[in-house]
Formats: sequence, C-alpha cells, structure tokens
Amino acid sequence: MEWGAYVGDNEVPDIREAALEVRVLPDPWNEMPWRAWHELQHDRAWMTDGIGASMGTISIVSRPGPISWMAIDRWCDVNGVTAEERPYVLDLIRVLDAVFLKDRNSTITQNLQTLIRK
Repeated sequence: MEWGAYVGDNEVPDIREAALEVRVLPDPWNEMPWRAWHELQHDRAWMTDGIGASMGTISIVSRPGPISWMAIDRWCDVNGVTAEERPYVLDLIRVLDAVFLKDRNSTITQNLQTLIRK
C-alpha cells in the first residue's frame, strides 16, 4: 500500500485527533523548561562509539551528551528568562536531560550487549 493511500483515506488526521484528545499538557510552571529542553536538543554533543563482535558483526552508534550550560544560558537570554527564574529553569532542564541521557544510553548499551551475545 502506498503512502498516498493512507493520506487519501484520511487516516493521518484521525490519528492526530485521537492523539490530541489524550495528550497531557505540562503544568504552566514547567512549560518554559520543557519547551527549552526540546528546543535545545540539537545543542548537545554526540559521541560516536564503535564495537566489533565475533564473525565480523560491527555496530557504530552515536551516544548523546548533555546539553551545555552555555546553550541553556543563551536560550534564557534570548527568551527573556529573568535572573530569578534562571536557576529553576537550569535545574529542570538538567533533570529532564539526565532522565533522557540515562534512558537513551541504557538502550544503546543493551543493544550493544545483545549484539555481542550473537
């Protein structure tokens, strides 16, 4: 089935509407750090790891690094975050980032361990 068949049958808008009905919006007090974290995703450093296993199996993966303090501070400058709000915004972005890094790097490690066992 071609992509046009899905769009022509109007399935994509139905899925979108269903997702919008059940989505959870962030509380107003954490909307700014949440938005900042999403906007700063491309400001993180990425590290490339490669591993070779028996019988020539090779895997090369990119591991995400943390978003830099300077990128967060610059985002705060551009978006008019006050001096009083900055520590709060910085802390929440760091917490969001730590959860993301732990989950993403754990998944990468599990995938590599599976590769080595094969």
